[in-house]
Amino acid sequence: MAAKTFATYLSELTEATALGTGDRVPVLESSTVKYVDGAELTPYLKYVALLSQSGTSAPTATVLENTLGGTVVWTRNDVGDYTGTLAGAFTANKTFMLAAVNGETSSSAAIIPSTIGVNSIGFYSTDSSNNPVELNGGCFFEIRVYP
Repeated sequence: MAAKTFATYLSELTEATALGTGDRVPVLESSTVKYVDGAELTPYLKYVALLSQSGTSAPTATVLENTLGGTVVWTRNDVGDYTGTLAGAFTANKTFMLAAVNGETSSSAAIIPSTIGVNSIGFYSTDSSNNPVELNGGCFFEIRVYP
């Protein structure tokens, strides 16, 4: 039986929406095919969502990816002040936030991370004069929790 080529290994992969920690992917290293799993390719847990808001209600999340092990619940504390909560999900000194305003639909000029605690993560939405404003059109939001 002939040895499989790297191209053959790749062609055997099935399309997936996200790579799970148990999924194995072939990689070519010095002409030898080896396998790595999802945990090796993405060593952190992550939550990626599009957040939007209507009026003064809490933000609504369209979750694109979530490996945190639970649902982040979003609340509006005040104008431009929001909190995402998931018990025990955010490790001290190992949690990182990325956020960006949806420039096509949002009146916000900036999304500013505010707090990270073991159970919650927060951010502010401001206009170009640094005044708090409702999220309105929304933002792109990512949380990474490193081991």
